[in-house]
Amino acid sequence: MLKLTRHLHGWRPDAALMDYYERVLFNARLGTQDEAGMMMYFVPMDAGYWKVYNRPFDSFWCCTGTGVEEFAKTHDTIYFQDDEGVSVNLFIASELSWPEQGLRLEQRTRFPEQPGTSLQLHLLKPKRFKLKLRIPYWADGASVRINGQAQSVQATPGSYLTLDRQFADGDRVDLALPMQLHPAPLPDEPSLQAMMYGPLVLAVRLGQDGIDPEKINVSDQRPSLNRIVGRQLPSVYFEPEQSWVRATDQPLTFEALGVEGPLLLVPFYKIRNERYAVYNRVRPIWERNPQF
Repeated sequence: MLKLTRHLHGWRPDAALMDYYERVLFNARLGTQDEAGMMMYFVPMDAGYWKVYNRPFDSFWCCTGTGVEEFAKTHDTIYFQDDEGVSVNLFIASELSWPEQGLRLEQRTRFPEQPGTSLQLHLLKPKRFKLKLRIPYWADGASVRINGQAQSVQATPGSYLTLDRQFADGDRVDLALPMQLHPAPLPDEPSLQAMMYGPLVLAVRLGQDGIDPEKINVSDQRPSLNRIVGRQLPSVYFEPEQSWVRATDQPLTFEALGVEGPLLLVPFYKIRNERYAVYNRVRPIWERNPQF
């Protein structure tokens, strides 16, 4: 899907395509590879499952080959260029070299831990061109500074902001991209929701009960924690007029209130060797029921 999206964007540039690309890259790609470079065949979404990866010599699935190819795309599609200038599609620490135009561009960021990015331009001589910055659909209130000076520009979520000007060697462009929590409900069941932070899908951490990371069999049916305890986990609820998830003092770590107490949520790609829940049942506080 990343390769197809790249082709579509090359034919007709569209910020919505890069929004999709970013979500797949950070959630599906990073979220399905372990520390040793092993990959998953499919990704279960039922609460209580865990991630199972292939092994170097005794498992090779039909999707493993394309999976390897996609993991090599972590540096791909960050920039596009045309006769008018450069588009910044993704916020990943990297460097672009365009010797024909005498341009070298450094992108410095810790995204997604850092809600934004910084672009340092190196030019052999001053040059006018268009620098197009993607403003993601989730970045409400994005802003731009050039050499420390705030710019009066309209940064519309889900579009590209074009800086059309003469740039000089050493110019710096800082792009602030505020990240907020927002729900992603199932289309046919709005009370069953995933929670997102910017482009990141969050998952509830459910612990390692019944899991031995050293003895996971790739052919195991992975019995769900639901069947162990006999009900859907976890149930969370919210108070009226309030979000059901709130930030903690730890980076990219959030908390929700469940029927059995606080639940911690982290980006899905940070989940390793533990049970998790991505889609969670959300009910108003007056409908709370421990037997749900």
